[in-house]
Amino acid sequence: MSERNFKLKIEEDLITVSFPENICDGEAASELREIIAEIASRSRLKGVIFNVNGITYIDSVGTGQLVKAFTNFSKLGKKLVFTASPESKIRQILNFFRLDSTFSIVETVDEARDAIKHIFEAQA
Repeated sequence: MSERNFKLKIEEDLITVSFPENICDGEAASELREIIAEIASRSRLKGVIFNVNGITYIDSVGTGQLVKAFTNFSKLGKKLVFTASPESKIRQILNFFRLDSTFSIVETVDEARDAIKHIFEAQA
């Protein structure tokens, strides 16, 4: 993977994907598709955190990939939580498209970990 793109951190049954600043070119969209497919294929991973705080621009293809990830992970029983501060550009974009009512969005990675943990504890 290119240095400028996504950063992945795996901890037990949880993966955090930190996004680059822009999701608006073919390379970034292609890389995101690969990451989504890889996560989907790993049955051990139960929780996914998309740390999108750094995104300043995302096009319709990138937004579509976020929706696709949410749908795919939901079908597989994986919980996807987004991190985006209220004043971030990406949060404004998600709100504009009303995705904030579909996606679980919290402010920090720690909050996302806690949210995923509580969901799986409630299901046990």
